[in-house]
Amino acid sequence: MLGGNPFIRFVLTSRTPIHLMEWSRLTSAFPVNAVSEIAIDQLKDDELVKLDKIFEQFGLLGPAAARNTPERLYRLKNNLKGEFRNILLDLLESPNIRRRISTILEEIAGKPGIVEIIIASLALRHIGASTNVDLLAELSGVSRLNRALLARDPNILEFVDVGHTDIVATSAIFATHALRSFWSSGRVVKLLSDMLQRALVLRYDGKEFGTIARDLMRYSKIDQLIPHENHDNQLIEYYEAIKNFEGCANNQFFWLQYAIARLIPKHYDLARRYLETAVALASKIPGFNTYQLDNTKARLLLMESIDNTDSDVAFTAFLDAHRILMVQMGQGTHGYYPYRVAALYHQFWSAHGRLWELDRKRILIAAAEAVQAKLKTVDRHLLNHADVRRCGAAMEAVLGGK
Repeated sequence: MLGGNPFIRFVLTSRTPIHLMEWSRLTSAFPVNAVSEIAIDQLKDDELVKLDKIFEQFGLLGPAAARNTPERLYRLKNNLKGEFRNILLDLLESPNIRRRISTILEEIAGKPGIVEIIIASLALRHIGASTNVDLLAELSGVSRLNRALLARDPNILEFVDVGHTDIVATSAIFATHALRSFWSSGRVVKLLSDMLQRALVLRYDGKEFGTIARDLMRYSKIDQLIPHENHDNQLIEYYEAIKNFEGCANNQFFWLQYAIARLIPKHYDLARRYLETAVALASKIPGFNTYQLDNTKARLLLMESIDNTDSDVAFTAFLDAHRILMVQMGQGTHGYYPYRVAALYHQFWSAHGRLWELDRKRILIAAAEAVQAKLKTVDRHLLNHADVRRCGAAMEAVLGGK
């Protein structure tokens, strides 16, 4: 009770997977009667029209200026999903902005330690970590960090805000874009791996270092930071560079992330080996929750079976994956993750199901119907999640093809 008011209201964010997963813990602790979700990153049609006019007025359309207004609006709504973050990242690719940033980088390139400080600040902003001066000095490896000198350099201030105790990248979106676009791929990978190594050494000195180390292993975070140039090879190079670090080699979370990194480019044998390593390490931890490992196993089974020409092997793999996902959906505590994987059912249907005899085809249809039934029980806060919507569309496509 607050101030005599018998109602307590929570304002939450589902911006990150971690925040989204915490929803189940909150609802188990407090009875929740109503949830009002506001998608603040999703722009409405009239807002997209206004934004397009602003871009046109200030000469920010770039190559899109060659398209007519309906074509530009279609791209904003469909290609960029109407999401403000995606639109801003796309805007940052405009030639004028790229030239300006490249000029600034040339000005600071020869200043000792400055690039290391900027990249470290951008990386920490991207993962949502603290960037106080002492922590930044520790992680960047720049022992003499002159805050006053940084604050007087207008070029540096284009990237970071320099306060009394913190040096913070000016924008999380810009941080993501700058790291993957304005430095050579090898340099970013090297600096990120150096930051991780220092964070692992310091993790016993403060909880924040352990959290930073974990996020610098996390595939979803690192994937966004690797430059476009030679992206897949650089991503693998990053995980190869850190796999023998103390704190990675015997860490089930690291091997899970590396398994995912290998799974995306369809390196199935390596993905399986690394996932098995993660499972073995996790088995030594009493009470360890294996849902992430199980979810990745289901994803591996489905992706590999889609590409497998052996129909019998594919059928068995599908059944194993489906059992895992039905358990996770039934528990109702794993957010959108099982639905994201189940969205692969339509690709599986296209690769194998259409060619099966009637008995096997009925099993696959029954599986799609079971997932569709689970979708009807999804919490309201998940209904509009992109992966949940994709899963629903996939089940309709499978059932529509019977």
